[in-house]
This record gives sequence, structure tokens and C-alpha cells, in this order.
Amino acid sequence: MNKVMAAAWLILVLGLSLGYLASGEGEAAMPEKEMETESEKEQPQNVTAEKSELVLPMKKRVKTVPQSEENVETAAEVDYQIVVNRDHPLPEDFSPEIVEIAGRNARGEKQAAAALIKMLAAGEREGLHFVVCSGYRTADDQRKLYLNQIQKKLAEGYPESVAVMEAEKYSALPGRSEHQTGLAFDIVALSYQNLDEGYASTPEAKWLKAHAETYGFILRYPEDKEDVTGIGYEPWHFRYVGCIAARAITRGGLTLEEWRGD
Repeated sequence: MNKVMAAAWLILVLGLSLGYLASGEGEAAMPEKEMETESEKEQPQNVTAEKSELVLPMKKRVKTVPQSEENVETAAEVDYQIVVNRDHPLPEDFSPEIVEIAGRNARGEKQAAAALIKMLAAGEREGLHFVVCSGYRTADDQRKLYLNQIQKKLAEGYPESVAVMEAEKYSALPGRSEHQTGLAFDIVALSYQNLDEGYASTPEAKWLKAHAETYGFILRYPEDKEDVTGIGYEPWHFRYVGCIAARAITRGGLTLEEWRGD
């Protein structure tokens, strides 16, 4: 009986041990909860809607939308700092959008015209009175002015060769005038409409010289810069170049040629 009981006891112990191991509850086994946690770390399945919404807008913000060919052509039409003079003729493909300037009896490039309107309105609020005596000109307009200037110098007694040189100090050849860009304007005072150096003493001329840069304009042909610009002092001639360039040119005491390096 003792042998039979001992054998039965051994069978019972072995059976219990095998059952314990089969249940996965040995020392090497990972608890069920911990296994689920590790699985979630390796393969995240529950991404919240809130996280998804945070990711998508960021992708949209860094997305680059290329310009269409139409936009590129439009942006390239007008170089607001273009140098046009005796040595730099106007490019044949320069094609600004010219508009009428309301109440000024003049025309100009669209953006320059808008800036001009703001500038003159600001001065007039201070009691000044401006007259735009010249804005955009066609090539034919410029040719007529150039020839008239030569005739004027001839009438003053200059020899023909000298008359041409003198005329070019105040009137450019067709294709070499800033007025053909639509970015240049001759502005005088209602009380003083002569295009001469006396205009510089008027309140209107002084105000424009002091405030033009704020609106993107420069005094294009300043005093004592004829050797750089090739044009005599014109206190009435203002040129639109944009606010950043106007500030740099004016405060640096430069001409457009010096600023551009042309």
C-alpha cells in the first residue's frame, strides 16, 4: 500500500506542475497586461482625431505652390529699379500697365500712379498745391520733345553739335527717357510751373524732396550729380522705385545709377 500511495502522490505532484507551466504563470512569462502595453508601443493603433488635425495643417503650411506661367510673366513685366538713360535704352519687351491718373491730367504705370496719388494727397492735406506736368510718354511724344529742345538751343545761338549736347541734358532721346517707363513724373507747384532751378525754392518742391521716399519715389536728377546721371539738376523730376529702394537711395545720397552699379 505504501508503494501504491507513493506512486499516486508522485503522479499528483507532476500533474500539478505541468498544469502550472501550461498556464503561462512561470517566472519567464510576462503578465498579460504588460504584454498588451508593449504591443501598443510597437504598433500604435489608436491615433486620436486631435493628433491627425495637428499634423495636416502643418503640412499645408510648408507646401509650396509654384507660380503659374501667367503670374511669372506679370511679375517680370516691370522692374521698378530699371535704369533708363543714354547708355541704357528701354528694353523692347518692357510693357508696363499704363493707367489714367484721376484729376491729374497724366498717365503712369499702375503701381507708380497709385503711389503718386497718395503722395500728392498727403502734401495737399498740408495746404500744398501740385501740378503733374508730365507722366508717361510714348516714343513719339519723346521724339517731339527732344527735337523741340534742340530747336530751342539752336535759337539760343548754339552750333548744331553743341545744341544737341545741350538738349540731351534736359531731354532724352526716344527710347532712353524714363517717362517712357511710366515710372517718372514731373511735378511742379500750382504757383510755380517753370521747369527751372527756381522751382526748388517752392514749398511744394521742398516737401516732395523731404517726403518722396515714404511713397517710393526719389529725386531722380539731384544737384551736382550730372556727371553720374548725364542729366542736369531737375528738382521737379521724381521717379518711382519702391519704398525700400527709395529709402536706401535717398538716405545714402545716391543716384539710381550708383545704387544699381550701372
